[in-house]
Amino acid sequence: MQQARIRPDVEVLAAVALIEQLAGLTLERVLPDGLTGAQFAVLSHLERAASALTPGMLAQASGVTGGAMTGALDKLQAKGLVLASVDEADRRRKWMRLTSEGLAAQRACVAAARAPREALRQAFAAREFEQALPFLRRLVDFLEPGRAM
Repeated sequence: MQQARIRPDVEVLAAVALIEQLAGLTLERVLPDGLTGAQFAVLSHLERAASALTPGMLAQASGVTGGAMTGALDKLQAKGLVLASVDEADRRRKWMRLTSEGLAAQRACVAAARAPREALRQAFAAREFEQALPFLRRLVDFLEPGRAM
């Protein structure tokens, strides 16, 4: 029986998907307080923001649906890590910001992620990462939403 020939484009996309999955699992194993990678990402978006953000803004920045973001924000709110305030001009809109506990949790996540990141840096030469970047950036640009395929 002849083995099916695997196409390089399929192998690359499968490898990227597997890398994403494994990197996420590695991160989630070290995150404190039962936080998920998605919740850490939300905390980080809010930490970097100059002001409060709406759930819609956070969803767009994270590349997730509004419903997924609402679920993540609800869990973070229940843990006391984010605070929602109603927009006085448009009472349908909420503004999300970190609480002091949320900022502490975000910083604890960053600290917890240092060891796996350092292990990755030790396992591969900086040159290897640098050589992979041009192709990966072009792939991201090509796959960016709104581009006609």
